[in-house]
Amino acid sequence: MQAAGVALPPETTLRLTIERRAGKLRLRAASADGKINLEGVEIAVNNTFGVNYFNMMSVDGAPGVAFELDNVLLKTLEGAAAVTPQKAAAAQSSPEWPWPTGAGAAEVRANLQEMPRFWQDPTYAPVPERENYLGATNTGRITKVTQEDYQNALKGWAKDNDFVTLEELGRTFEDDPIYVVKVTSPEVPAERKQRVAIVTLHVGSEHSGFHAAMNALEYLVSPAAKRYRDAYEIAVVPTINPYGLFRVEGFCPWNSRRVIPYAPPESDWDAPTLTFKKLADSPELTAFFKLMDDFQPEIVMDWHGVGRSIPGEIMDEYVGPAGSNHTLNPWCDRLVEAMLQGAAREGYHASRIEDTMQRLKSVTTARDAFPRRFRESRELLYPDMYPYIKYHTMPVIFEIAHEGMALGALKGLLDFGMTPPAEYENSFPVNNLRTDFGGFSVTSGGTTAAERRASRAELWSQVEAIDSYRTAPRFKGRDLYVVTLGKRGRDAFFGNRNPDSSHNLYLTRLFADKQNDANYDWDAINQFALLGPESHLAPLGGMPRPAETAEEVTLKHGIGFAYGLPVAAKYDVKLLDLRVNGKSLLDDTSKWRLIRCDVGYRLSITLPPEACEGVSYFVVSCAYKTNEPPYPWGWQPQGE
Repeated sequence: MQAAGVALPPETTLRLTIERRAGKLRLRAASADGKINLEGVEIAVNNTFGVNYFNMMSVDGAPGVAFELDNVLLKTLEGAAAVTPQKAAAAQSSPEWPWPTGAGAAEVRANLQEMPRFWQDPTYAPVPERENYLGATNTGRITKVTQEDYQNALKGWAKDNDFVTLEELGRTFEDDPIYVVKVTSPEVPAERKQRVAIVTLHVGSEHSGFHAAMNALEYLVSPAAKRYRDAYEIAVVPTINPYGLFRVEGFCPWNSRRVIPYAPPESDWDAPTLTFKKLADSPELTAFFKLMDDFQPEIVMDWHGVGRSIPGEIMDEYVGPAGSNHTLNPWCDRLVEAMLQGAAREGYHASRIEDTMQRLKSVTTARDAFPRRFRESRELLYPDMYPYIKYHTMPVIFEIAHEGMALGALKGLLDFGMTPPAEYENSFPVNNLRTDFGGFSVTSGGTTAAERRASRAELWSQVEAIDSYRTAPRFKGRDLYVVTLGKRGRDAFFGNRNPDSSHNLYLTRLFADKQNDANYDWDAINQFALLGPESHLAPLGGMPRPAETAEEVTLKHGIGFAYGLPVAAKYDVKLLDLRVNGKSLLDDTSKWRLIRCDVGYRLSITLPPEACEGVSYFVVSCAYKTNEPPYPWGWQPQGE
């Protein structure tokens, strides 16, 4: 090899000196006898992260020498010595930071001799500069996938497999395509499949999310993943931000117009209409919103990670909640645990982040007064909230250092959705659309994944207009609930009485004057009420009703109801009477299920669209018996 016209013998030892000039570090290498004097290697400084890296370098075959730089990006100028990563034969300090000479330092050096040094890994080969990098060169310290490599891989998978579809969601300002890859078995009916989307909204600066998505795709198109392709429609966007990933070196979470796809400021939103005001400046978010509107997945996974600016760079890995905020937090602890165990089965570790943080969540004056005592959060309207607000899609965040961890956790999630706990009824837990603090839920209608998805989207968009009430006091063996739909349903049930006044919630005022019609058997409802001790309805909202409520709620895709019976799973339950609007469902088992769960029972009712015609409120009543023994009731002091 040649450097500055001088051939370097293999055993040549060079002394490196560093000079800081105008924001850059200039490297000079000279031999002890002064016969070899190399200049011209400039090292651009990048202080984005504010930490120091130690890099083992060699110059044209000379032994590697350790020196300290601030997050450097190595750029080899034309005619200068080649700078490549290499495991050092020896190490010495830099002039700016000499090695200590004390006994403690010697002991540390001895103890760390066997410490892994992943940042010195010689297997990370440099990649030549390509035309699609704008004004920046790969550091040579880690293999970088080019945009050409990326696109060729996607096109190859789509060409070779009839179960892979490659679609273009849009193009960046640099005319780079934003791709989504959809993977599913075409021979299995789509209506039976749940949907999972994987996106990488922070990929411009967190490159490991991209590598993990490509690794996951490579697995999903393999024969080993057929059972997942049969059960799901999976959409993967390996990079939502080709500009930040491929065209800019280093930390770049934004596009070329400085819009950050993961966390734009709230000023960029018109929150009441869920409209992003800078769509014209963000083809990336336009593509994301389009995918969410078209796909309406049960789960959206947003894969984050590290920048991969140096070989071996990692972070604490976790799955489920976001670390930076408590708003992007999946509500199913069992799903999070399934993902953790999936990663563990593949031989990877991921943290239980909420267990580790041990913080309550608060956005009130309590957190303002004691900011270090509550869960960290930024109250932003994250784009990941968009599919939740519109379709009740559950967000799942990954922080990834290793591709294998993400794949293992993904398998855990997909396995969970295929064999979920019984009470989820063969679905991810996304179908409870309005649950009061008593545990009664208004759920999506339908019996297939596609039917539930359509009903969920319809009801969720109207959830502010749905109210529920329960007869009180409550007793084991019987329950009666009332659900009103919009202003029309509230007026039909309460008449001119104000439902927000407890004085107007007594059953005698609400039930006694109701008459039978085609939709309601009020004789049956009144008889059920009169055979119990309850005296009034208790509103079960928890959140205040919006000032303006929709006139009515449409039920084009049906509706469902579900709640837990307060009986331990070790005992048996027999339904004695089950009615909706006074009409018996007991003999029509296509409309209800009594599910024995791990801790108790869940009663689930599903009504098809034709059963909802002309109905503006629902009255659900249930009576049951159990072989559960009487429990002790009340404490009394023991006699002497």
